[in-house]
Amino acid sequence: MKSIRRLGATLGLATALLVSSAGVASAQSWSLADPVGDVVTIHEDNSVSYAPSRAQGDVVRTTVSHTRTTLVVRLRMRALPRGDWSAFAVVRTPSTSFDLTQVKIGGTRGFVLTKTNGGKVVRCAGKSARFDRTALVLTVPRSCLGKPRTVRVGAGVALFEGESVVHGDDALRRALGEDLRLSPPIRRG
Repeated sequence: MKSIRRLGATLGLATALLVSSAGVASAQSWSLADPVGDVVTIHEDNSVSYAPSRAQGDVVRTTVSHTRTTLVVRLRMRALPRGDWSAFAVVRTPSTSFDLTQVKIGGTRGFVLTKTNGGKVVRCAGKSARFDRTALVLTVPRSCLGKPRTVRVGAGVALFEGESVVHGDDALRRALGEDLRLSPPIRRG
């Protein structure tokens, strides 16, 4: 009888551990495939349509690496954006949120890290944005984010056609929503 109680207690404890850890990525990296051809076009009259043949800015895989020293968000696309565009990532930590924004409009390029609430620019040596074949790689030192134990990340790309048409892809879901969809919590590796 004692063995049955011990077995029941062990199974109960194991179940509790599994349930309490659900939703947290167990490693320092997390990746998600995004459907091909899910770029959405927002027209001047605010109507929305899909643009499945648009390869530029169509994110097909998002990978987030949360290491001891850096947070890296890698957006692999069918084709890299040309012309005027912006890529962005929301980084939610247990205590605050940040926005990483890479923009290229006309001859101007910039990469900025801001606090989400209030938009205060965070001075951060070591942040970078670069292209790696078919991917945009955004890197920020963890020290600029307050060295969080976990992060949740959302990302997307927008391409601007003239002043009235925007093509966009939320990297973690089909279509666009009011806010970017966030990853599960990703622990520091």
